[in-house]
Amino acid sequence: MISREHKEEIVSVVKARVQGAQAVLVAENAGLTVAQMSRFRQDITDSGGGAHAQVIKNTLVRLALKGSNFEPLGETLSGPLIYGMGEDPAMLAKVFSRAAKENEKFIIRGGALTVGGVLSANDVNALAAIPGREQLLENLVGAMQAPSATFVRLLSAVPTGFVRALAAVRDKKLAQS
Repeated sequence: MISREHKEEIVSVVKARVQGAQAVLVAENAGLTVAQMSRFRQDITDSGGGAHAQVIKNTLVRLALKGSNFEPLGETLSGPLIYGMGEDPAMLAKVFSRAAKENEKFIIRGGALTVGGVLSANDVNALAAIPGREQLLENLVGAMQAPSATFVRLLSAVPTGFVRALAAVRDKKLAQS
C-alpha cells in the first residue's frame, strides 16, 4: 500500500512532466517482461526531448492531468497502462509504434496532444509516420536555402558565360592570325 504522501509526490512529479510535454501516449503493458520494459524505457529516454515513460496508477494520472490540456485523456484510462510523455510527439509515437511492432503484448491505446486533443491508436501510428522534429527542421532549412543557392548560381553563370565568350573570341582571333 502506497502512503498518501508518496501518492501526492507521484501526482506532483507527473503534473510537472505533463506541463512540459507536448504529447502523452498510453499503451497496455500487461505481460511484458522486465527486460522488455527496461528496453522500452531506455528507447524513450534515448529519443530525447525530455521524453519519459512510467507505469502509474490510473487514478493518480487522472489527478495529475486535471486542469491540463490532457485532461480528456483521463476519461479513457483503465487497466495496466504505461504512460509516455515528451516534447516531440512524432518521436514519442515512433518509439511506441516500434515497441508495438516488436511485441504483440504492447498495445497502443491512444494518447493526447496539447493542441490536437485525444488520439486513437491509429492516430498514434499515423503520427509515427511523420518525420521527427530534427528532420522537419532540416527540410525547412533546405527549402529556405534553395532559392538563395539558385540565385547565387544564376549570378555566377553570367560572368562565367561572359568569360567563356571572351575566351572563344580570343581563340578565334589567334586561329586567324
